[in-house]
Amino acid sequence: MSEKRNPESARRDDVLAQGADAPTHSFVSSKLLVSLPESMTTQKTETATPVIETERLILREFQLTDAEFLYELNADPEVIQFTGDPAFASVQEAADLIKNYDQYKLYGYGRWSVITKEGNQFIGWCGLKNHPKEGFIDLGYRLFKSAWGNGYATEAAKACLEYGHYELGMKEIVARVLPENKASIRVIEKIGMTYFKTGTCGHDHDNALYYKSLR
Repeated sequence: MSEKRNPESARRDDVLAQGADAPTHSFVSSKLLVSLPESMTTQKTETATPVIETERLILREFQLTDAEFLYELNADPEVIQFTGDPAFASVQEAADLIKNYDQYKLYGYGRWSVITKEGNQFIGWCGLKNHPKEGFIDLGYRLFKSAWGNGYATEAAKACLEYGHYELGMKEIVARVLPENKASIRVIEKIGMTYFKTGTCGHDHDNALYYKSLR
């Protein structure tokens, strides 16, 4: 997970204190027309099904029109600095990822596109990921630098945790962060997640800090 504070904006967090109260966000099933500004895409908008709605954000499943955004998101070295993920080789590679993304069908959840209500802008993704071999579910997020510093990461991540706990009945959700990523550590601790061990994260890191949220 990764967040760097910057006068421009807030980037990825993980959420929810142990023993949290009832959810504060709406979990929606109605249809929403997400219209993206011409400055970000020339493609026609599509009707999407929102999964979660917060005060300022809509979280919905990935759709093919997100491919260019995902490509641009991973093309920024600062955005992926603490993730271990490579940049996409092309927009088509990002589109292929979306086409082959099976987490919604397998588990009923996954990473979701994050759309602002004001301006209907795609600003990144946030959501839950099942790690069946390791036996845990983690929360992750990634936002464009233009969205950093506005509290969007905290807002989206908290909503995802509440969705996992209260809608999906998850007892424990984990967040992993590299020790060099001081900004994300501060956010994770501020929102009440509890450190419980140091472990691996991907193939390249064996010193990731593990935090958890319990219901």
